[in-house]
Amino acid sequence: GVAVEDMVLDPIASSRAVLQSGELQRGVAVVDIGGGTTDLVAFRENRVVYTTVIPVGGYQFTSDIAFVYQAAFNSAEQVKINHVNISPKALNDEGEIPITTSAGKELMISKGDVCKLARERAQELVKLVALKLMEAETGPIASTRVVLTGGASQLEGLEEAFQHGLTKHARIGAPEGMRSLPETLKGPEYSTAVGTLMWAGAKLSRPPGVNGVSSPPHNSSGLISGVVGQIRRLLPTA
Repeated sequence: GVAVEDMVLDPIASSRAVLQSGELQRGVAVVDIGGGTTDLVAFRENRVVYTTVIPVGGYQFTSDIAFVYQAAFNSAEQVKINHVNISPKALNDEGEIPITTSAGKELMISKGDVCKLARERAQELVKLVALKLMEAETGPIASTRVVLTGGASQLEGLEEAFQHGLTKHARIGAPEGMRSLPETLKGPEYSTAVGTLMWAGAKLSRPPGVNGVSSPPHNSSGLISGVVGQIRRLLPTA
């Protein structure tokens, strides 16, 4: 009994959750780094001017580790989450960390080497984003505002890599401006989900026939109440 009422592109939904007032008007690119892909959307004067998908995400960082060390994927994922640091200072780390091979054996590997491996993948991603921004014709890349979000954007040192390799105006974006949002949903990995709720709430509050991408609404409590009311309306009554 539940039907699709509307659709929204993932990075546009994420943008609603992470952009600050005025960024849509001034011009900004949102880079949503997910598990298997990176979604990019560029805005200028409150309008979408470019979207694309880059086939590099958190999965590729993990698979690099798993391939090089013949490791079990789950173990490589834990190494990525707990130990990877893309900052130059981490490349000379002489510490060792454990990893489990696909055969079930535990090895000790160099943390510095793992960080170098992840840094190479991060630099590839930065270059790909730069190429896409050139296609988008957003203006000089060095002055382009870039907001990184998505689960893989939390890799330590990734923000710094974008600031040095792309633009100093790069930052990590997480859901904000919503007073009723639980603390557990305030991480970058929830940007798309929260942004989708905000999109739905904005749709409920718009007059019939009015569409478009506007500045992220900040009257969040009213919007979320509207979404909750819509969900309750779909639930069967006792």
